[in-house]
Amino acid sequence: MLVVVFSLTVSLSYCTVLFWQNKPFLNYFLTVNMRSLDMVMLTLLFGMRVNIYDAFSFSKDLSFLIILSVSKTLTLQRAYAEYILALKSRTIKKPSQNEIYGFLGSAIAGFLDKSLRESKENYEAMKSRGFSV
Repeated sequence: MLVVVFSLTVSLSYCTVLFWQNKPFLNYFLTVNMRSLDMVMLTLLFGMRVNIYDAFSFSKDLSFLIILSVSKTLTLQRAYAEYILALKSRTIKKPSQNEIYGFLGSAIAGFLDKSLRESKENYEAMKSRGFSV
């Protein structure tokens, strides 16, 4: 769903500019969205079929980077689940639109703060293991 929203947002903005310039935009719209959908589906298929840890096991450095990125993804997934549980535990009735927007703003700010803190930690971890970044 997020892929569709992102793809439509980007392609509609380009199509609007092309429309104002009196250029054809239907081919662009279809091409970009079909390519995006194709890349997402192939990525998901690849992820289901290939064990990424085995694929990068030939290199100690690449294995370490894969572990760092997967760890970051799992940490953000856990944080998202915690934000959802926090919203549910703090509201008795269904939250209003304003409360949801406030929650989303707080969640995004929390994700950014968490990402910055973890990026610094990852940088230090990579630096201590000899990566020159």
